Amino acid sequence: MNTLDDFFYSLKKIIKDRLGISQLPIQINNEIEKLHDLWKNRKKNDIRKEYTGTLSDYNQQEINLIGGTTIRFTYDNDIIRKIINDKKNKAQKKSLRDLMDNILSENYLNSDWIYEIASYLRPNWVHIDDNIILIYFVPMDFYFIQDGKHRFAEALSKQDLSKELNVYIVSSDDCLRAMPYSDDVLLYGILCKIQNMLTSLGLQ
Repeated sequence: MNTLDDFFYSLKKIIKDRLGISQLPIQINNEIEKLHDLWKNRKKNDIRKEYTGTLSDYNQQEINLIGGTTIRFTYDNDIIRKIINDKKNKAQKKSLRDLMDNILSENYLNSDWIYEIASYLRPNWVHIDDNIILIYFVPMDFYFIQDGKHRFAEALSKQDLSKELNVYIVSSDDCLRAMPYSDDVLLYGILCKIQNMLTSLGLQ
């Protein structure tokens, strides 16, 4: 598995390739180096003082970056639910087909988690509710299932594409207080700054 160092090096190469240039502008190169140094010089990853949860119910989401680097963000489900309640988000009725065709990316749907969950689904599995929580991950412009993967995988295994689920959608920008680890918050901020940089270059 490649490291975040590989990600920063790959980022420079990809920007040059997409812009069709052999050398990065000094300002862009310095900005990337500054973000890289921010990551390299971070303090020990620990539980943030601002985090108020217990981590009794959480999800780790894998995200693939350019350069073959895979990162994981941890989110506390209990705090996510509180955020949804505080913002008075309403559940949207979404069919399995709508989720697959219009919201969740093909790469996400083809990742290993669906097959892992499907391997231990049981007939007539009783769920407390039909709710699914999606996080829209702003820096990478994609959605992932924060809570309700079993319900989604079960409906998928039955090929019940018309089945409607109660879907709550929350932006990752609103979920910082649900991230217990300092490294995750730092890296999220770095990815947001990289997104803004790529947008300014017309590469997003």
